[in-house]
Amino acid sequence: MKKIVLLVILAGLGWWYFVGGRSLTEEGVRKHYDEQSSAMARFDAEALCAMLHDDYRATEVSITPAGTLKATVDRVQACDNIGAALEPMKKLSEMSGGQAGISFANNISKVTLSEDGKSATVEGEGRFSMAGALLIKSKYTEELVRRNGSI
Repeated sequence: MKKIVLLVILAGLGWWYFVGGRSLTEEGVRKHYDEQSSAMARFDAEALCAMLHDDYRATEVSITPAGTLKATVDRVQACDNIGAALEPMKKLSEMSGGQAGISFANNISKVTLSEDGKSATVEGEGRFSMAGALLIKSKYTEELVRRNGSI
């Protein structure tokens, strides 16, 4: 009896490791972005950084008055950038008693799941506004991968 229970437990763990913990759904992808938006609204750089896997890589393209800037960042650099961007916004919000009207919006336009369900390509647009005025608009295409239950 103990062997059967042990085999059932091992089979369940094997299924989770190879299938369940690695499968993405559109609902799961949207939930991930909702969690990101919530962390942004709280100015929680640590939570945002915790969402990035150790092998995270991003190519950022910024269009500024000085021209187009392109940079590739890893997890450490991305976490530093997140903290540097959110800290002044958090201070401004605290100084104004929350009246600065800082808001973040994330609009996902397309989610394409891979055939094996282990990754998804997400296209969308992020907007950062203050006092109703749009300050930053970014378009993105991201490749999400689910490992051990997290995206």
